[in-house]
Amino acid sequence: MSKITNNVFLTIRNAVNISDVIQNYIKVIKKGNNYWAICPFHNDTNESLSINDKKQIFKCFACNHAGDVIKFVAEYKKISYALAAQEILQLMNLDLNLLNHLQKISPQEIKKNKVFDLNKQIQKWFINFLNNKNNIHVIDYLAKRNLNKSDLAYFKIGYAPNNDELLNLIKSNYNNLIQENDEFELNKLIENSFLVIDKNGNYHDFFNDRIIFSIYDHLNNVVGFSGRIIASEKTPKYLNTKTTSVFKKDEILYNFHNVITIENNHQLFIVEGFMDVITIHKSNKPNVVATMGVELTNKHLELIKSYGIKDLILCFDNDQAGFLATKKQIMKLINSPFNIFIVDHKDNDCKDMDEYANKHGYSATSKLLDQQLHISEFLLLEISNTNKSTPH
Repeated sequence: MSKITNNVFLTIRNAVNISDVIQNYIKVIKKGNNYWAICPFHNDTNESLSINDKKQIFKCFACNHAGDVIKFVAEYKKISYALAAQEILQLMNLDLNLLNHLQKISPQEIKKNKVFDLNKQIQKWFINFLNNKNNIHVIDYLAKRNLNKSDLAYFKIGYAPNNDELLNLIKSNYNNLIQENDEFELNKLIENSFLVIDKNGNYHDFFNDRIIFSIYDHLNNVVGFSGRIIASEKTPKYLNTKTTSVFKKDEILYNFHNVITIENNHQLFIVEGFMDVITIHKSNKPNVVATMGVELTNKHLELIKSYGIKDLILCFDNDQAGFLATKKQIMKLINSPFNIFIVDHKDNDCKDMDEYANKHGYSATSKLLDQQLHISEFLLLEISNTNKSTPH
């Protein structure tokens, strides 16, 4: 977002209680410190929607819809984020000078909102592909990786089939799609990593026969995807959305949009990959994110700090590369405002948490994750080990 637009949205979010806004659209009931409501985003029969004024977010614990106050209005009214912000301004009698900024939103901002809508629609198709009876072998494959239906729904995991099925689906309704959103134009689908074009000028799906992981930003927008191979002979193992206006790895942490909905959470486990996140989540530690193959950046750290998280717990792979990544990250974090801990799992025979859980179970994995060294202990052990290995 442009700096001005971003500041306007932030001002609006900070100027209202999210519960005050939402109760203009649905009935809310206060229970304890939070408000609850029948979720309008699925066929809810219980009060599954939690509304937290302290964190200024909503989350449905049944369908996992979540976001800020503007996101709620946008999705409830099926309008853009910017139009939702305007509606809140007028509904809550806020400073109408802010409206002038919103009405001057840049073309870049408009494009971003269209890309979010594009990603959301294609995410639905990936999930539908996974649930198609013709792809039962994929569900079986995921079950062998200990991913059940609840896991697939929570993490919005899908499947990209072979044979250009996404391309064919888009082409079958092309005119209607581009009338609603011009990001469905073929050249823009290439730009957003959904299609590729071969040397003969033919279009094909970018993701083929891959498990699809949906990647969100902290505002609960779908910003990109990562496709994991099923067939072991294919390369690369993971194929990611290319850098776009909304997908920048140095700004995104996988699963952070879920972490920030956890009540009174001040700790964050940091791992390398998607499967480690899912494994740790299933080990009763839902406060976990993945860096997706990049080092923690200053932008990551600023984002984490802005949500009141104080303790960072590093849990990288249990191999030489993971150990070097841990040391490198520690050097970056040593003067940070966070309390730094490292999961001490060097004495087990598994490469990562996913492998450990498959071998020993989730209860044992949870206990292993509690074996943590403070950064000072870790560094002292390193000095001691270095001295022992140095010839005298």
